[in-house]
Amino acid sequence: MGSCWCNWLVPALGSETEMRKNCKANWFETLNDALESELLTELWPLGSNIGYGETVQHIVEDGRDLRLISVYRNENGMYERVITYVTGINPFPQPLIDHNSYLGK
Repeated sequence: MGSCWCNWLVPALGSETEMRKNCKANWFETLNDALESELLTELWPLGSNIGYGETVQHIVEDGRDLRLISVYRNENGMYERVITYVTGINPFPQPLIDHNSYLGK
């Protein structure tokens, strides 16, 4: 579990998922925690780091869409909540596979 200031809510709410629905932190100690807060850890390019006082942006493919991910790291090393939004439709999306079609359903 990340270093969100509201982790103490997990026992009261029963799960980390419930905590995330009910509590939004805006600052995180690590880049992974900031990305995880918006479920974007797997989309962030491996090896892309952020210096102190720097904002880094990437446009990534999330399957069907092109998505902008923007992260700011302040001078104290804390990461602000990730800003993300769809910038357009991926012109070459990965085909969706209907696994039921193989079973004749």
